[in-house]
Amino acid sequence: MYPNSPNKAKEIGFKHYFTGKRCLRNHIDLRYTASKECVSCRREKNNNPLLIAKQKQWAIINRDYVIAKSRQKYLNNIDKERARTRKKYWLYPEKVKATNLAWVKSNPEKFKALMKTRNAKRRLVVKQQCPKWADKEKIKEIYMNRPEGYHVDHIIPLRGKLVSGLHIPDNLQYLTISENSRKNNKFIGV
Repeated sequence: MYPNSPNKAKEIGFKHYFTGKRCLRNHIDLRYTASKECVSCRREKNNNPLLIAKQKQWAIINRDYVIAKSRQKYLNNIDKERARTRKKYWLYPEKVKATNLAWVKSNPEKFKALMKTRNAKRRLVVKQQCPKWADKEKIKEIYMNRPEGYHVDHIIPLRGKLVSGLHIPDNLQYLTISENSRKNNKFIGV
């Protein structure tokens, strides 16, 4: 059960406590340890259209501050935020794809610059991982003879977490698009 005072709740790490008494708006509900506010009162306040409009207006006026705070929160909890993002993607893939597509349509220049940077990094990694003795003609042939619906994949990834491979013909294979996406940047050992 919940403790009956905010001090006891803080001691044991609870976010809520329960007194059993009515709040100023006549609710009998849990209260927040930090603000001592009733949960029902907070819910009513958060669903107030005037307050929502006021908060949106404040966020527009203080856009730089909001972005900086959001970025700082992300950087302070990067593992937790990445896990939350992955979970959101797996729970609502269509919604995430629609949001991403809307961003691409509304920011074509940013997207173009992002892709340009990403592709340049990829070309640099491929160039760095291709030794001088590699048969470049054979590599070109592998890419040219790629079957329809397949990707050319590096068996040992060029930028793996545990091991990194080379851009040579013996390290290339054909995978379907879905298999290649699933494999991502992992080495599935023998």
